[in-house]
Amino acid sequence: MKTRKIRESRFNSYTDEAEFWDKTDTAQDMKDDGTWFTFDVEPREERCPNCGSRMRVQTIDLHMLRDRLTLHRVKLYVCPTCQHTKMPREVERFSKEIENAALKVGLVKQVA
Repeated sequence: MKTRKIRESRFNSYTDEAEFWDKTDTAQDMKDDGTWFTFDVEPREERCPNCGSRMRVQTIDLHMLRDRLTLHRVKLYVCPTCQHTKMPREVERFSKEIENAALKVGLVKQVA
C-alpha cells in the first residue's frame, strides 16, 4: 500500500496546508481499482485546535493537589494567534495519574 508522508514543519497554518493540497496531484494516491486510499489523520499536538496556528512552547509551574505538589518547568503550548493554551498529552496523562494516586492513598479528597 502506498502512503504519502508530508513533513509537519512544511505548514505554518491551515491556509498553507490547504494551498498545498489545492496544488497537489493526488491521483497517485488512488488504488488500481480507482478507489481512494484512506489516510489516518491525527491532530498535531503543536497545532492550535481553534485556529490551526503553530503553538509556541512555554514552561510553567503546575500546582497540583490543592498546592501540595508543584511540578516545575512543565511544558505548555500557547497559540500566538488566539492565545489558546493546552498541555501536551503526556503532561495531561501524568498529572491525572498523580491525582488518581493521591485520591487512592487519601492525600486529597475528591471534590464534586
